[in-house]
Amino acid sequence: MSLSTTHQCYSMTTTPTTNNCRIRPLFHRVLLQPCLKCLPPHPSLSWNCSSPQLKHLLVAQHFAMKDLGDLHYFLGVQAVRSSKVSQFMHAPRTTHLFAVKRIFRYLHGTLDHGLWLQPTSQATCVIAYSDVDWAGCPDTSRSTTGFDVFLGSNLVSWKSKKQPTVSKSSTEAEYRAVAYTVQDTLHIRSVLFELGFPVTTLVQLFCDNISASYLTANPVQHARSKHIQIDYHFVWERVAHGDLVLKYITTQLQLADIFTKSLSSRQFQFLKDNSRVVSPAQFEGV
Repeated sequence: MSLSTTHQCYSMTTTPTTNNCRIRPLFHRVLLQPCLKCLPPHPSLSWNCSSPQLKHLLVAQHFAMKDLGDLHYFLGVQAVRSSKVSQFMHAPRTTHLFAVKRIFRYLHGTLDHGLWLQPTSQATCVIAYSDVDWAGCPDTSRSTTGFDVFLGSNLVSWKSKKQPTVSKSSTEAEYRAVAYTVQDTLHIRSVLFELGFPVTTLVQLFCDNISASYLTANPVQHARSKHIQIDYHFVWERVAHGDLVLKYITTQLQLADIFTKSLSSRQFQFLKDNSRVVSPAQFEGV
């Protein structure tokens, strides 16, 4: 959490971290000018991205790996889309530099935002959201998996990762993302059990692909789905054993959408708020 003031609630005190003071100098080093706030950083990047004004000029003299390394170190995660631009670090183009600058401008406007956690009677209720950007990489046609896991209303785990192989269909990509999410929920269940808080309710896993949802309810293998046989059996066994239930959710309410693809500013803000990432002003009002 990185809220600007100290708060005490339910015998717990939250204090700001020192990361803000250590991150601010990065703005001047990377941007080399006063930092302006920016819309959510979701550029679409490729080795072939260019425009008539930007002719793939190498910008290595301005764009160093240490800049993104600092983001990873201080924030503890691959902040927003930094995992995307990291793919172009060994030979960055001007377009990639602009994408990094956009990330820093976004961070400048959200430095005091934090993850809001609160006591809940549903502390052992595990809810997960799984999403995929099918063939979203313009260079490799690989898909990007994204998921987030909640304990009650509290976000406790999240991930955005490119899938290691190309998926032939959106159902295949989505089901692989579901399998990856199930692994994480099983780990969380195991940790809670060791801590003395066994999960007695079904894990609810939401995805926005109808075909993937139907596969878990239908134990019949078809030739068109045989290529995802291992992931299929892994997820179906968990469902059959009563560990989880897979439910369909509309794309507009899919919270994991924020980890996989570019979104409009309005939708980005909606998903961010529902993931309980709040500013100090929002924290004071709750």
